[in-house]
Amino acid sequence: MQTPIVSMCYRYRHEVVHFKDKLYMIGGGTALTAFPLNEIDSFDIVSHRWEKVLTKPYHRKSRPKGGE
Repeated sequence: MQTPIVSMCYRYRHEVVHFKDKLYMIGGGTALTAFPLNEIDSFDIVSHRWEKVLTKPYHRKSRPKGGE
């Protein structure tokens, strides 16, 4: 699910990846706070718009048993 962003906050110590026509920015923070990892900011380089993309949790279906 993508939601338009009105304005972006400054941040540092983040990661950015370019995939197709979008830049995805995750993590980082400001001097007072860290950004949560349950949302990823994306910038569409064609439309010049920022959006928030909700992440999906990873659900492990099985776990190794002790001694394996």
